Formats: sequence, C-alpha cells, structure tokens
Amino acid sequence: TGELIGNLAGHRSAIRGLAFIPDGSRLVSISSDQTVRVWDLESPETAIVLMGHLDSISGLAVVGDTGHIVTGAKDGTVSRWRLTPPADPDLSLRVPGIKNVATFSGPRGDMIAVTAGGAVVRGDWRKPDALQKLEVLGGDNGWPIEWCSAKGLLAIYSKEFDCIKVWSSDGKVAATSKRDSKSWPRFRAFIDDGSLFVEVDGEDQLMAWETKSWTRAGDVISRWQSILDAFKTEEGRRGKINGLRVSPDSRLLAIWTTKGRVLWYELTSGSLLAEEQCHTEYGLDFAFSPDGAMAASCSTDSHVVLWQTQPPQVDDVVREGGSMVAFSGLGDQFVTAGYQRRGLKVWDLATRRQVLSVDGGKSGFGDIGFLPDGSGIYGITKDGLEIWSAPSLAEMDETLREETSAK
Repeated sequence: TGELIGNLAGHRSAIRGLAFIPDGSRLVSISSDQTVRVWDLESPETAIVLMGHLDSISGLAVVGDTGHIVTGAKDGTVSRWRLTPPADPDLSLRVPGIKNVATFSGPRGDMIAVTAGGAVVRGDWRKPDALQKLEVLGGDNGWPIEWCSAKGLLAIYSKEFDCIKVWSSDGKVAATSKRDSKSWPRFRAFIDDGSLFVEVDGEDQLMAWETKSWTRAGDVISRWQSILDAFKTEEGRRGKINGLRVSPDSRLLAIWTTKGRVLWYELTSGSLLAEEQCHTEYGLDFAFSPDGAMAASCSTDSHVVLWQTQPPQVDDVVREGGSMVAFSGLGDQFVTAGYQRRGLKVWDLATRRQVLSVDGGKSGFGDIGFLPDGSGIYGITKDGLEIWSAPSLAEMDETLREETSAK
C-alpha cells in the first residue's frame, strides 16, 4: 500500500547503509557517526549500538545466517560483529573449600588459593585432589591474598599471627613482616611493578614495604597517608572509605565510600582529580581494565558505573548490572554478580550488551572473574570455587583480538 509504518531515529549523522538479518526480525544500519545500530523491528524504539570504529562506516555485509555482520570504515579497518549471543554455559567444575583465589597463572601456570581452613594451596585447578599445600596458617583466616606476577611473590595476611607472610615463586617463605595494626586490612596490593607492597587497615592507617628488602617505605607512607587524612576532613559528606584500588600503572588511586561516592587521586602529587556521587547506595566493588583505560564501580544499588580514566570521568551506567565486577584479560568484556543474589552476567564493553549469563552462587559470591585463557568464568561461593567453561567466550575473545590487530 506504500503506507509509512514508522521511523527509526538514533544516528547522529548520515546513514551509509542498511541490511536485514535473514529472518527479517532485525535491521542493521551504519552511519558516519562511527556506530552500527541493530534494530529489533518488533520493538523499534530501542536498538543495540555497536561501537569500535574510529571513522565513518561505509560498508556493511550480513554473513548469511551465522549471526555475524562485517563492517568497513573509511580509515580502511574491517570488523566482524557477533549479533547472536552464545549459549549460556553449564557449571563444569566445583572445587570445595576454596575461600579465595590469588591467581590462576602462578609460577607454573597453576592456581594459588587459600582454603576455608587457612591452608595455602597451589596446583592445577582442574585436578583439585592434587593441590599442594604450601602452609597451613590455621583457623578460618589468612584469606586476604595477593599475587605479583612481575616479582613472583605471594603475600598473605595471617590474622592468627598478625603478620604478612610472603612466598617466592619456588614455594619458599621469602619474608615475614609484623604489622602495626590489629585492624583487618581493607586493601592490599603490589604496586610499581611489584617493588612496593601497600596495605590500608580498617582505621585508614597505611603500611608500605619495599619488596626487595621488606623494609618499611617511609616516603610512600607519608604521601598516601596525607591523602587518607585529607579525605577524613569531609567524611561526614562523603561517607567512610569502603575500599581502594590502584590503577595498573600505579598512577591513580580510586576510593569508593559508604555513601556511594567515588574519588580519584593522582598518587605522585596526592591531588584530587575527580569526585562523583555516582551511586545511590553503599559502594561495594571497583575494578580497572588491564590497560587501565577503563574502570568500573558497583554498589548495593546494583548499577555498574563505567569510567574513562584519562581523565577520570563517568562514561556510562549499566543498570541492574550487579554489585561485583571484574574485567577479562583482554579488557573487552566484564563480568558482574548481584549483591547476595545468585547468577553471573558477562557483558561486552563496547556495546554494553549482556552476552552470557550463568545460574550459580545460591547465596551470592565472595569473588568473581575470568579464567586467564578466556575459556570461562569463575565465582567463589560458600561451597568453594565454581568454574563455568565457555569455549564460545574464548572464540569471541579471539574474534575481537583479530579485529584489534587488523586495526
């Protein structure tokens, strides 16, 4: 009849191409605004926006019924996009008794973890019965654990002995350092390529050690403590510190608070770079992407706030994303889990689209993350370590890696 059915609005510049998906349910459009939009024709008011090109997009092809499209831009780059999310994976392995994992890529490519009974174990996570005990710290403690791949060092806080114990990559104790605090450590990290180990306790007091000699680093303590002391002058407005993270290049310090605020500091100068009231509730978690270009914060409001870090500023908000977050090894995806809720979700960073979900963690998670080879995701629950194998996730990573190298 020639009757106009409707308009699809969203692109900010000229549209350069259109194509229908073979089943006719969706329409793909490309534009000079450097984005691809996938329109669901049954719900035309919303569209999936694919971002990644750095120039006007001028070419589009649908790859049969594979669920993929290929786009080309004026700068000569060609990218392949997956439009159909892979099937949700099933639980492939449970390792009982694991309370915290430091790494899945230890000295021999093995897992290093702490059990609920306070034992430090190492070995192939695929063979839980063959895990080697490095030491038993005793009691249901000792779980704050940090691994430094640059130096091959493992640091664990032992509540029973009130000390930091450090192992070298050969499994021998390299140092034992007493603490000056009886308060539980809220933050621990190796920084400056592993040359320093830093801890902030529950009273916001700082301790720092040079890892070469495991002696106190006075200049670092002075600089960091000035930041923490300055923060406290406005604690009533900001809320109390609930956590801290240092960027991969040790340049930025992010602090999140009990009132949902996130503050960014430049560590060398101690300058406050940014402060945002980006959450409506108690801040719970924070993560940097591996290259430090992006970050994510979470709270009990279940929203994931995505940040650009240079300079620090809010980039986007993923609503109902979760209250725990971790980035993949390539930094192209992130995984989230809800506060005291079961289930994990995997998101594509470029599109902010959920690409996987798994059912697990009946009473929530203590930690979440990706396996280092990209072949799956994991969560720490009351039952121990749970791993979901997802080969399709590794395939997606490979596709994105090919696109990156092509660019």
